[in-house]
Amino acid sequence: MNDAAASHPVQATVVDFINATNAFDIERALALFSTTAVIDDPSTGCTFNEHAGVRDYLEKYFLGYHTVTRLLSLEGLGDVRARARVDFTGDFGHEIGLLLVALDPAGLISRIDAALEWGGEEHIMKTLMIYGASGYTGRMAAAHAEEAGLKLVLAGRDEAPLQALAKRLGVEYRVFALDNAGDVDYGLQDITVLLNCAGPFAHTAGALMEACLRGGVHYLDIAAELDSYQLAERHDLSATEAGVMLMPGSGGSVAMLGSLAARAVERVPSPVSIRIALHVAGSMSRGSAISASQHVTVQCLMRRDDVLTAHAPDVLQDLDFGNGLVSCFPVTLPDLITIARQTGVGDIETYVHVSGSAFPEGGIDALPDGPTAQERADNRYQAAVEVVGADGAITRAVLDTVNGYSFTPLAAVVAARRVLAGEARPGFHTPVGVFGSDFAETIADTRITFIDPATPTPR
Repeated sequence: MNDAAASHPVQATVVDFINATNAFDIERALALFSTTAVIDDPSTGCTFNEHAGVRDYLEKYFLGYHTVTRLLSLEGLGDVRARARVDFTGDFGHEIGLLLVALDPAGLISRIDAALEWGGEEHIMKTLMIYGASGYTGRMAAAHAEEAGLKLVLAGRDEAPLQALAKRLGVEYRVFALDNAGDVDYGLQDITVLLNCAGPFAHTAGALMEACLRGGVHYLDIAAELDSYQLAERHDLSATEAGVMLMPGSGGSVAMLGSLAARAVERVPSPVSIRIALHVAGSMSRGSAISASQHVTVQCLMRRDDVLTAHAPDVLQDLDFGNGLVSCFPVTLPDLITIARQTGVGDIETYVHVSGSAFPEGGIDALPDGPTAQERADNRYQAAVEVVGADGAITRAVLDTVNGYSFTPLAAVVAARRVLAGEARPGFHTPVGVFGSDFAETIADTRITFIDPATPTPR
């Protein structure tokens, strides 16, 4: 490694970090990190947060295993990110690894994403494609993916907005429609993970999911419509045989409600039913409104005895989002499928409570692209769950998080990054099923709180 190659601040910081760990000087290495830094190393099965977590990581995996690091290559990724390929030796033997390092504005390490190479494959360097990248949520997802230093390809049907976004982010783009299977297969060449952000998903999920199965590409999306999940159920066996993971709902309400339900179910020895609701605040994006208008389920559904069945749409239910009971109306949410899949509970009801201007009035075409950053900041989302045990006792919990339009692209990109790093299981899976019950709590400042136990309420 010559001096010129390490002359850039982020590259110099990487060299300083390696030198400090090779000297087993934990204090010197720790001084290079911000107090809120994160080290994500899938090979350990853990994420290490803040100085205490970073210290634990350094002491356990560098000092504890007498790890010595040799820098093989170092690539700058803009002003504040770098990618290092390194040779680790220690008590464990020998491994080749990758470190994706990001600095904060103060020049301190804010994040390291680490991965080992298995069989010569560089898992962290595999490629993510975002289809529908020029849409409202797709643009935010693309920005998050670029900020995370992922190898990224943007895709969609319209070249002009894709080209402009790709130029701004400094990434590759591909243009293809979904009406010709050959074009889709060609567009997915060399892609490891596809994140579909192009709704309505009833128009896009089928073609892209089937192409992923043909091409060995893991499929993720952000769908709120039932269609995508029923399609994944039908393709479960084919996906398992193809070694492909299907994860519709990698971001959005499925990730939120899935974590909330899982955390509550963990406290109930024999859960028999789940009632769960989402509080939707603020305005709706044009794309969401189009999807909702085109794909309103003819019947309002619930899950009873593990079968989707009709649910009276006019029977309101009072639920507590943390500030007292409010009325919620029944809706058909994909969580009827995903929560059942991850918990094994056969009786599930899903509800929504709406505040503000969540549902638009007037023509959809007159709607803005989506809520502004300030509107998102002003309208946080909540969710509430009640899990009934076999003894009739009810466990209640609430989730509080950022606005859904902020949460969705953040969660979807985190999910995609983790799949790129090797966290994938063939077949149809939910975010909680793969990443754990705390997945939502790793996104932004999401919090899950349990409400004091209460006597059973009439159902």
